[in-house]
Amino acid sequence: MGFLFVISVTYLCFYFTKLIVGTMYEIKSSKIFDFSLSLLVVISIVIISISIKPDIEYDLSRHYEIVNNMRYYGYEYETGYESLVIIKVIFYLVSLSRYNELLPAISVAITYSIFIYITRNFINKYKTSNKLFLLSWLINISILPFLVSYSGVRTSMAFAIFALALYRDIILKKKNLTIIILYVIPLFIHPASGILVGLRILYFNRNLFVSKLKYLLLFWSFSSYILIDLLESISIPYISYTAQKLQIYFLKFDGDHRLYFVNMCFFIFLFILFRWINLGKKADWSENINKLMEYIELVILFAIGSFYIPSITERLLYFIAFFAFPIIYLSVNNSRTRLKLMVIIIFSLFIVGYITYQYIQVSSHNIYISFDFLRMN
Repeated sequence: MGFLFVISVTYLCFYFTKLIVGTMYEIKSSKIFDFSLSLLVVISIVIISISIKPDIEYDLSRHYEIVNNMRYYGYEYETGYESLVIIKVIFYLVSLSRYNELLPAISVAITYSIFIYITRNFINKYKTSNKLFLLSWLINISILPFLVSYSGVRTSMAFAIFALALYRDIILKKKNLTIIILYVIPLFIHPASGILVGLRILYFNRNLFVSKLKYLLLFWSFSSYILIDLLESISIPYISYTAQKLQIYFLKFDGDHRLYFVNMCFFIFLFILFRWINLGKKADWSENINKLMEYIELVILFAIGSFYIPSITERLLYFIAFFAFPIIYLSVNNSRTRLKLMVIIIFSLFIVGYITYQYIQVSSHNIYISFDFLRMN
């Protein structure tokens, strides 16, 4: 299996080299060829993910413990996620196999498949250039770190599935039962996805909320205690669990405040960028693109309004990662040359900062490569 790991790393180097060349020269290729390359990317990332042994401090170690206990006690084992039925079922299905490593494999497969699908479909649908694909990849992996998809499996899976539902709903105009199911699934994987679902419900009244009331989202956290009390008063296990998590997010933040400051700066930059995009949007942009940008702007406003709750701000950043290509494409597509360069430079500075921070974080933990995942932990 060490051979497969080397092949996977080598292929990813080849793939990103191709993207680097693609930023300088327009490389035409068939949809089948692009699909094959993308499929191999996902397979390579999956192989790498199952070859990594998590640090004991990571969420994945706790998830492995849950899977091991479910393997022994069965589905009845109390995981703490009784209200989150879907993630509990996933844990149980993984416990039926010998390999705990299937859990991060499923997470990264879903996360990167959906990101590539949204990006590739947007490029093909609107006949855009591939030259910004590399930059969108860098934005994605900088604000949605690989270790989040690998270790924090619930967050990345939930937000990825919601992003897929939103894209197919708004851009592809798929109005069917499948879309409703895709909107509901994240709710039972991670409660933070309830924010995205709630904003989508508000967006149904587009004329009222988007044009007149959206800026109230900047002040929502001032009334968060009232919201918590309201949710706790509802005697439904899922609602009560969500209220408890929200209270934990509000009262406790044990993350790095420097990262929170940078996250907030990034959201403020995005807000300014979206105001600029809106003022300079082109007449030939489809109504679907406008709707997608309006919804993402609601998420940005909610994130900025979450300054009392850094954990929510950080999680909403993960959602933005799935729409990195549409955001960067629309940002530079309606700009003069100098302004395009300025936008790209600012994005690049954030990318360098985020990736540097990730490197420092990873190097401070005991993460190593192992090829013994074919035996049960």
